[in-house]
Amino acid sequence: MVAVKPAVKEDEAEEPTTDFKKLVLARVEGTMCEKVTYHLVLLTAVGLFLASFIGVLDAAANETITSFELTQKDELPLPVMWFCFEYDCVVEDGNEDCTDDPATGNDQMASIGFELKGGSSCDDAVMYSLKGNTLEPKCLEMTKTDGGSEFTKRLEADFKKIGLGGRKCYALNEDGKLKKKKSQPGPLKFNYASAPFIGSKPGIEVGFTDPDLLDDPEVLLLAGKPPKVSGYNAQISVQLTMDTTTDLRTSFSFNPPSSEGFTTKKLYQSNMITAPTAMIDMTLGENDDKFPSADSTIIFQFSSFLSRDVTMRHKTGSEIWAEIGGAWAAALVILTFFFLEKGAAGENGVQQVVQIFRFRTPASRKELVKQFAADVRSEVVNQGVKEVLSPKV
Repeated sequence: MVAVKPAVKEDEAEEPTTDFKKLVLARVEGTMCEKVTYHLVLLTAVGLFLASFIGVLDAAANETITSFELTQKDELPLPVMWFCFEYDCVVEDGNEDCTDDPATGNDQMASIGFELKGGSSCDDAVMYSLKGNTLEPKCLEMTKTDGGSEFTKRLEADFKKIGLGGRKCYALNEDGKLKKKKSQPGPLKFNYASAPFIGSKPGIEVGFTDPDLLDDPEVLLLAGKPPKVSGYNAQISVQLTMDTTTDLRTSFSFNPPSSEGFTTKKLYQSNMITAPTAMIDMTLGENDDKFPSADSTIIFQFSSFLSRDVTMRHKTGSEIWAEIGGAWAAALVILTFFFLEKGAAGENGVQQVVQIFRFRTPASRKELVKQFAADVRSEVVNQGVKEVLSPKV
């Protein structure tokens, strides 16, 4: 006698199959209209899945995922710090005259009587570090236009490229080696004196540049028009912050990638504050052709050692796989909304399933399940009889 496992009861919940082949070849109990509806719904679900699948692959290829975290740095590298004076040249008979004679009014640096004073016995610039309650100075050497450096020449050329005319520039930290520690805060200062001639333009541009940009001669050192401030009797404070960006979009991995081996770029931002250094008697004598000499200071310092580390990458293999699985699960929701899945033990104890239209009455569904179970039982019995009558040798 062949033992037959009874069919499941109507109120027993079945876990829907996710096997595509089984869904396509599934037996559907009910009317012809219900059978056709099942395959139409299945085709719709498969179509939606394929559309989602293509969308997932397209997003994986083109979408950029940006994440960031805030970190407190113990030390931050300083950028290349610079300031430039407008430098007007006179063109006569096709020749450009850029002499330093203040009488011509061509060289604005000369015409405002610019003179670096350094500070604390320094010739050019000084960087202070707070140790205990004392600011300790360190003398720094600047690169100047006269005899200058590749950076100042390139910076002056970039001013012309963006249509701002001639400039003469002073720069510091071109090699990018200067750093400031959180444990030793303190400003970096340029001190100078100026006595501008009447009619001159004593404005200066103050800015900074990431030293890493110097490696690529094709990159403009100016991201836009730099801020211009008064260069006479001025205390100019540049408060810096630094963020970093790491681009991982050239790599692909199944798990979240590591930034090791990739170039991290620095992004400097600033807030600039200006104020007069002192109240000056601006009364001019009858024969005076320039204003009284006044000291000015340009200060660079970090306002915060809190940095945003930004990472850009494509989706990982695990994220793509999860989205594809989600798309398939969403497609099955459509199918299970219209059809219930029931099962019974078939040949060799293998579970056989049937799809039944969900919106039938409970009694009608139960009847279809009984009919399905009877059919499965009949198939099992017939198979058993065949095996008895035709035993294998």
